[in-house]
Amino acid sequence: MKEGFVKRLAALCLSMAVMMSCCVPYGFAVETDAVSPAEEEDFLSDAAEAVPETDAATEEETEIPPGGIAETPGDIAETPEDFAEVIPDSVVETEETEELSVTEPPESISEPADETESGEEPEAVPQEPEFPAAEVPEEVTEAAPDISESTAEPPEDIAVLNDAQSGLTNFSSPIGQIVIDEKAQTVTLEYVPNIDHFVVYDDLDHAVESFIWEADVDFPEDLPNGAARCAALTFGFPEKETPSFHWYGVNLDSGRIGQPNAFRLFGPNIDTSSGGEVGKIDIDKTLHFKVDVHADGSFVYSFGNTGSELRTIEGKIPRWRGGYLGILTWNSAAKFSNITLEERPDEQVEIVTPDFGTVSATAGYQFNSNI
Repeated sequence: MKEGFVKRLAALCLSMAVMMSCCVPYGFAVETDAVSPAEEEDFLSDAAEAVPETDAATEEETEIPPGGIAETPGDIAETPEDFAEVIPDSVVETEETEELSVTEPPESISEPADETESGEEPEAVPQEPEFPAAEVPEEVTEAAPDISESTAEPPEDIAVLNDAQSGLTNFSSPIGQIVIDEKAQTVTLEYVPNIDHFVVYDDLDHAVESFIWEADVDFPEDLPNGAARCAALTFGFPEKETPSFHWYGVNLDSGRIGQPNAFRLFGPNIDTSSGGEVGKIDIDKTLHFKVDVHADGSFVYSFGNTGSELRTIEGKIPRWRGGYLGILTWNSAAKFSNITLEERPDEQVEIVTPDFGTVSATAGYQFNSNI
């Protein structure tokens, strides 16, 4: 320890001497006394005695391990290796390094990652916030008006067409001699001698031009002597209040049995005269009357016993304008059942009501040849 200190002190003095000698060429005068080798040895000896001695215990505590660094402030490393920076053990790299466990990210960030071997769930991968796409306002297109249907109400004299209606019973008579059975859906016209008994269908609030009008007809067995078996479906009268003026009918008239017009269609300017023979038809059994009229005036009158093949008369009504509907008897009584009306929606046409002037609601046939 002492020897090291002396060596360092000698080296320091030598360095100072060299520095002073270097100043001479630049004009610096340095006065030095020559030092003999003997004096130098005495100086070093005195310097060594000036260093305080330490006991063995202190030397053991301050002894520097090989390649180490002095632990006390007064000690200076003797070799260049002693000046190496002391690196804490905690940061010294070793050959053996721990392998880092890398957890592969899940295939889809929307699904949770699998749990690690330690049982702990990995931290959730932050997801970018999803912003809803900007809503593009739909183009508003005004719907074209539907010209196929009109919401305007038709004029009073325009036929409003409906589906078939059966079992009709809402009828009225100007003389009141009818019996209506709502449960059985029958309308019976009582016997009225020697007149046409007009009965009007009241549920029809508009004139019709194209339609099918039909019913079953039964005559009672106890008709008085002199009574006829005569009944009809009526149509084409322009006013419900005057059904006896300007009307059409399809009927059976037992007074014409044996003639070709026992069954016929008649009205202003028309009276069928052939094809209406009774033939094998039994008028004491239930009969079926059916008239099918089109807007152009063409018609088919079907008649016969129910459950049997019906016979027909075809023709065309001149200057047909349509009208209201009803039922009728002449000098007879009859029960009407299964009364059915079917209007045609594909033949809606304007109906012109003729001007007849003052009309008297009297019974009986009244034809106007000028219509």
